[in-house]
Amino acid sequence: MKYRLVLAAGHEQISDQIKKFDEVEVVEENDDIEIVEEVLEFVDADFAVINTMLSTEKSLHFVQRAQQMRVKVICIVTDLNVDKKLILSLAGCGVMAFIQINELYRIPEYLEAYPEQFDYQLLQDSIEVDRTAGAKSAMQKRKTTVAVLGIMPRIGTTTHALSLAKYLNDRGYKTAYIELNGSDYIRQLAATYIAAVDDVAEGKVTYEGLDMYYNPGSVPKALRMPYLFYIYDFGDIHELKSREQITWLEKDIKVLVAGTKPNEIDQLQYAVQQVYNQNTKYLFNFCSTDEQQDVEARMGSRSDVTYFATWLPDPFAAEENFYFAEMMADALAKTETVSEVRVEKVQKNRLWRKKRR
Repeated sequence: MKYRLVLAAGHEQISDQIKKFDEVEVVEENDDIEIVEEVLEFVDADFAVINTMLSTEKSLHFVQRAQQMRVKVICIVTDLNVDKKLILSLAGCGVMAFIQINELYRIPEYLEAYPEQFDYQLLQDSIEVDRTAGAKSAMQKRKTTVAVLGIMPRIGTTTHALSLAKYLNDRGYKTAYIELNGSDYIRQLAATYIAAVDDVAEGKVTYEGLDMYYNPGSVPKALRMPYLFYIYDFGDIHELKSREQITWLEKDIKVLVAGTKPNEIDQLQYAVQQVYNQNTKYLFNFCSTDEQQDVEARMGSRSDVTYFATWLPDPFAAEENFYFAEMMADALAKTETVSEVRVEKVQKNRLWRKKRR
């Protein structure tokens, strides 16, 4: 089988070596990564092979565009250990194949086994801690799990869970959304938008570069993928089963979506009793500016973990959601190896599909 690929090698000898592989058909080649990126929309390619030594900045931007175009990327690096920081950044953007410059002969095996060949130990970064303080060498945690739960139905839980996942993903932090609320929203989205791709075998839908898993059976495999954040949508707190309550407790960050209407206040009181001592963040939806100060006062000791959502009718909207940055500040700080790369905003495809029969 021949794989169609675009190539930015930056050196004639490297290009010639790659072109000699029987499994490869180079459909576009240029020494400038930015130019290769521009032609992605105009060629039919299975893979992109880029030499990250040409430009770190262009490499990071390229892999994010390639993710949107669903083109798999193999990155050439100097050394897997020396380039650890860059590898972590690229993995966070979705790259699942890294090859040292002196091992180009392995490219065919990478093409055949993508992404199964991915070495997940590359996501582990040894950080030496000050031994004089009696600390030991520690491994920095690279994966962060976030649980989103609503105080009642139709409070905006799914909207904010998806929006948070999109926010992180768009900023270069490879993120997966996991649907645990039984709503079947994700498959309905795939049936509605032409641009959404439903991978039934994987139990996920990809839309605007975001992977959204709707099949709980696919979660174990998703957890082995190089995502940096996992956003779990638990739905309504009243629908939580005992097993799901345990799963909620295991997550690194917990977000309760609430409201301030009369009927929502009653539900909020019930929900707070359930999650009060679980290190929970509180996100208020549809709360006017005038009443935010009053809400913070009523939240008492939890006011420092109380946030207010902006108007968000579309979870995939491109506007800046600054409250997410504040809410996720600690987690983002721990993921310091991922560059804050601005993703080019792409206009959403609003074409509709006919309903499936």
